[in-house]
Amino acid sequence: MRIISVFLVTAAFLLAFAILCFSQPGLDDYIELQDWERVHFVNRGETLWEIACELSDNDYDIRLVVAAIKEVNGIDSLLKVNQKLILPTD
Repeated sequence: MRIISVFLVTAAFLLAFAILCFSQPGLDDYIELQDWERVHFVNRGETLWEIACELSDNDYDIRLVVAAIKEVNGIDSLLKVNQKLILPTD
């Protein structure tokens, strides 16, 4: 009986993990799904994480939104004040 309980708990954990992993689109899919028409100029002290949080509304993993913004805008270093970013529209 104990083996069955351990098996069921393990199966439930693996199922929950699989649902979480595969419920978000990949980076390329996310970029394709969005309309990248909003222009934003970076303000002093603003971070990419904060910008992504404002856009996400908990619909997408923030890490995915950050990665997409970096990819679309060719960002590979720190943001600069007044840097122009193209963001997905709301």
